Amino acid sequence: PPAMPGLLAPLTLSAPPKILKPRGEVSHLNRGGYNLQEKLGWSLSEYEEVRSFVIHLAHEHLNVRRSWKRQLVPKLLLVFSEAKSHYPVLKAYKDDWVVSDFLHVYLKNSSTQAN
Repeated sequence: PPAMPGLLAPLTLSAPPKILKPRGEVSHLNRGGYNLQEKLGWSLSEYEEVRSFVIHLAHEHLNVRRSWKRQLVPKLLLVFSEAKSHYPVLKAYKDDWVVSDFLHVYLKNSSTQAN
């Protein structure tokens, strides 16, 4: 059917594709891993601000004497949710990998020191 003058076709708005996690493991540079700050391309102050907030959330909701694998999933989901709420830029990263990386590194260090 012919288009009626003055009517626009309905807009189909789709969210931009999410940013995928790089290959390898965070901080394992000698084994094909990556430097998180470098991959994000954030300034040092932005990186440190978000990292500090994620660590604050870890202390608030997680058992920092336990490794990543020993955390309760609902508590991790709460940390992801609060981090994205406070820093909406984190919503652009697929499967919360940025917050997950901050937590992996922090919990590895904090759980090792606790033992």
